[in-house]
Amino acid sequence: MTKKINYEDDIFAISLLLRGVSDIVKLDIDAEFFVERVDGDIRFIDSAIRRVFQSLSSGPFFLKRHDYLKDLQRLKRSFVELLDSLVEKRVPFSEFLSASAGRYREMRSANESDISDIRSRLSDSAGLEEEHMVSENEYKILLSPNDETQ
Repeated sequence: MTKKINYEDDIFAISLLLRGVSDIVKLDIDAEFFVERVDGDIRFIDSAIRRVFQSLSSGPFFLKRHDYLKDLQRLKRSFVELLDSLVEKRVPFSEFLSASAGRYREMRSANESDISDIRSRLSDSAGLEEEHMVSENEYKILLSPNDETQ
């Protein structure tokens, strides 16, 4: 049996986690309680985004693939912004995560590369999507009652 992936909900759930981590690192909180959790969440978010992207990339014929790629691109941009803020020490919590700065730079680079890849895929598929669109007029013709029966 083939497992169905709900990309929309997966991307939404990862976005919620990312938003939470992005908010947490802006706070002046006790690192003793949160450093492992925040670092683990960042690694989880990176892994989850990567798996979703690999799955979307493996099949070019998913319904709404174009929309999912756009959502994933937006998510990756937000993740890169979080990583930038940590690596460049623009948020209070970054000092406690400095030991992971090298790994965060690698994550940032990989996600920036994926963003470029997604941009390319979206521009390549833009023409294909328009070719397969059914106009409003065509829908009316296709769905109107057949006049030949009268």
